[in-house]
Formats: sequence, C-alpha cells, structure tokens
Amino acid sequence: MPKVPPISEVEFLHAVQNHREFRNKLAKLGLVVADAKIKEYAHFVGLRWFKLAAAHLREAKRSLKNRSNRTTYSRAYYAAYNASKAVRYVSTGFVSLKADDHQRASELPGDFPDPVNWGLKITKLYEQRLRADYDNWGGKHGQFRIKAKDCVVSAATFLRVCKAYLRDKHGLTP
Repeated sequence: MPKVPPISEVEFLHAVQNHREFRNKLAKLGLVVADAKIKEYAHFVGLRWFKLAAAHLREAKRSLKNRSNRTTYSRAYYAAYNASKAVRYVSTGFVSLKADDHQRASELPGDFPDPVNWGLKITKLYEQRLRADYDNWGGKHGQFRIKAKDCVVSAATFLRVCKAYLRDKHGLTP
C-alpha cells in the first residue's frame, strides 16, 4: 500500500533518484524493511502523477465543452504526459524532473500494452500542445492536424490503459 514519504515528494525524488536502483542497494545490504518502505513511497509519488493526469483530463473535457480549443489541446497532452510519467516512474524507477522529460513521455515500458502505438499518440498530442501553446498564426488552415475532441478521447483512453497497467502489473489502484 503506498505511503506518504516522510519528506516532500521532490525531496524524496532527489534523495532516492532511481528508486529501483536504490532499493536494489538496500536489498544487497539486507535492509528489506527499508526496501519495502522506499517502494511504498515511490508508489505514492507515482500515483500523485496519475492523480495530476486525471485532473488535467477533467480540465481538458471542461475546456472542450467551453470550446477553448487551445486549452483543450494543452490539457489533453498534459493528462497523457503525467500518466506516462506515473507509469514510467513506477516501472523503471526514474523520470527526469527537467523539461527533457517531455521527449521521454513516449518511451513506455516494454511490457506496457502496445507501447509503440501509444508512444506515437503521445508524440502527436505533444505536437498539438506545442501548436496550441506557442503558434500565433491567424489562419485556421492546417493549424491543428487532430481535432480537439480526438485529443481528449486519446488522452482518456490512454489514462484507462495506464490505470489498468498500474493495477495489473504493480498492484496499484489509481
């Protein structure tokens, strides 16, 4: 069962860095109880990213309803990005806390369902988010290659797949 770390999530991430490697070192030293606690803390942190993903998805759906397309594209991507971050952190033990992590959002674990397909979809969501957040072109022709509604549907489906993966592979309940 995930437990709140005794320090802030960011302090935990900096102190432990890769939780899988850190836990392996503890196990070699025979510190099994500490290993179990680190795993619980790491799962808590991973689930916090999934919770953030769900919040972004709710915002994407709300902005779609309000026809705020730029916001919809941005929030749909961030829903998928944070779900990816949760899966990658729980599975591999590490994610970057810097901007370079966006480039890794599509690098899902090999045992994730259809990782190549989902990786491509995350990349497309990222491209739409960049257009939404940074392009300031007046014309509508060709600005967005995917409909805002389709981005929300992709993000929602991805979150469902991530939730099932975290439950089935790691015993977590997001």
